[in-house]
Amino acid sequence: MLMTDHPLTEEIIEKISANIRHYDYSVPIIFKCDMRAAADWQLEKCDDELGNILHCLALAGKITEEERIQIYVLFKEAMRPTQEN
Repeated sequence: MLMTDHPLTEEIIEKISANIRHYDYSVPIIFKCDMRAAADWQLEKCDDELGNILHCLALAGKITEEERIQIYVLFKEAMRPTQEN
């Protein structure tokens, strides 16, 4: 994914950075990249955990394989919005 395509836009990062700089003027520029990396890392962890939970629910017969896939796809779409959604 190109940095320009990342859902954590420059505008959002600037707003967050401005709030932090209000309290700490030493916030480095690299903070922007770190913020995106942290967001990606957290999304990956949530993705893994949801995948495990859905797998267990499907094995236990609580949800169907089709439902598992639908839930997972909806989660991915919600967590990585695009210009269309």
